[in-house]
Amino acid sequence: MNRYGVCVVDNILGEARGEAVLREVQSMYSGGAFQDGQLVKGKHSSQSKSIRGDKITWVDGREPKCKSIAVLMNLLDNIVMGANSVKNNGKLGRYRIQERSKVTYFFPVTYSVL
Repeated sequence: MNRYGVCVVDNILGEARGEAVLREVQSMYSGGAFQDGQLVKGKHSSQSKSIRGDKITWVDGREPKCKSIAVLMNLLDNIVMGANSVKNNGKLGRYRIQERSKVTYFFPVTYSVL
């Protein structure tokens, strides 16, 4: 947490739930829910594609056909609430867990240069 500002918990969903989330994300991707990744200033140009070669979407689990993603979001909410109900009130190292945002999903897209 102190070194990178993130925490990784391996296998938090388990294989079956993780695969269900993956299927939902793939379905959203094939359904056109993803947009080209953009630069921080939001400029969308041909240069942006050469720098950000990905597709991105933000979800919170309330979207249609996102039942497994909703389970993931509920789990994250429970982690935040649990962290804030123990000694140090959500503080982990130099960081404090206060809230969560929507989950971001990325799909890498490769471009070939001719």
